[in-house]
Amino acid sequence: MERNMVDCKKDALDPKKEVVACQKEAAACEKEAAACEKELAAHKKETTARKKEVAAHEKDMAARSSEVQGHHLEKMYRDLRDDLKEAKLDNDDEEIQRIKHRLQEVQNIRH
Repeated sequence: MERNMVDCKKDALDPKKEVVACQKEAAACEKEAAACEKELAAHKKETTARKKEVAAHEKDMAARSSEVQGHHLEKMYRDLRDDLKEAKLDNDDEEIQRIKHRLQEVQNIRH
């Protein structure tokens, strides 16, 4: 009978141990969740920084593209003016009109 009493007391302590074990497990899960949230925040911060970097690069590329286009138009305009001089020397009225029209188009694009 005494043996049964000891077993009963032991069984009565086991639920308390189980509760403590569950609390420890819950604390460990909360700690892991906090670490995951911290890692997620770091990834979001990195992603935001990369998006800003990409946007800056795209802006730089657009500016360079615009600059290159401007240089290309300037060269085209100079070449057309040279062609116009040649056409005037050749007295080629049709070519003169075509070049003048093209010069006007390029000038409209430039401004």
